Amino acid sequence: MKNRGMEVLGRYIFIVLAIGSIALFLLYMGGKGAIAITDAANDYYLPFYKQNVKGFVSPWYRNGLHIVDEEFVDELDQLKENEKNIIVIGSSMSVIPLREEEVDLRDGYQYLFLVCGNGSWRSDRIMDNLVRQAEGYDASDIVKFEISFSTFRDMEKSITETVLDKWGKYSVNKKNLSVKKNSFIERPLHWINLQLLRMQNVWELFMSGLEQLRVPGIKALGNFKNNYFNYESVAESCNMTQSMQDSVEKEILKLNQDSNLVVELTCLPPGLAATDFGRELNRYIDTELIPLLEKNKIIYLDYRNDYRDDEFADGVHLSYDAACRYTRRLNEDMNELIGKR
Repeated sequence: MKNRGMEVLGRYIFIVLAIGSIALFLLYMGGKGAIAITDAANDYYLPFYKQNVKGFVSPWYRNGLHIVDEEFVDELDQLKENEKNIIVIGSSMSVIPLREEEVDLRDGYQYLFLVCGNGSWRSDRIMDNLVRQAEGYDASDIVKFEISFSTFRDMEKSITETVLDKWGKYSVNKKNLSVKKNSFIERPLHWINLQLLRMQNVWELFMSGLEQLRVPGIKALGNFKNNYFNYESVAESCNMTQSMQDSVEKEILKLNQDSNLVVELTCLPPGLAATDFGRELNRYIDTELIPLLEKNKIIYLDYRNDYRDDEFADGVHLSYDAACRYTRRLNEDMNELIGKR
């Protein structure tokens, strides 16, 4: 009777293990399939971007993850593996204009992007704290901290926090935006969550495609086609306050103390610069931020006035040709800084 009970228990254990193995295999294949689908979407829309078709930008995904919302998940691992990093903290204004095929950094440096598509002062602080919790800044690392119109968005919760909640490897303190690493025991769950993130991206692409079936003209899934040409509407999403300015300045001074810092004043569409918010942003940068940077001998790159409105593909992200020029100029500026180290 005892042997019979052990035999039944053994069968149950086998069934549970078999079901678990099948489920993990399906998740693995689902993640791989999501990577293939998002890569194909990038390749499909890239020609529209290169041909300057209005509103189109590509790519938006890498390794199945959204470049400007989720890719930092992979970049954190690269942070540990690479000896020399240029760690970019900012928004989609940082990562989308950078053309990988044009990157030519000296001495083995590589870009790592810890950015948020709907970037803000809030997500910048979280990304900085995330780096410090995950690995910290190495003596050879350079931090490129972006100041753009997106920096001064007032958000109760950033996309970065939402992604971290879904991933589960790190937790954000909602009050002070500090970051802590969750239990090592949960690592298998983090892997599962990552595959689900990839598959969720494919689902969102599919659903956005269904929504656009009713729209005449060229169809575009997800973020591949955007419309930020109404600069007054873009400006309304921003609200510069003293507390935001204080947070940004505090973050800059902390980074300058603990890392090799360069601040980028990101390209600003002239139409957006002409709005009330745009004028306020430029006034703050010229009369308060730049003097602070110069007082503390912080290097900064001022690209605000380098591009015309018609050189922005969707109103705020640079066109393909302008993005290539931006990357080449950034190569020169960053290589000059690397050479002085």
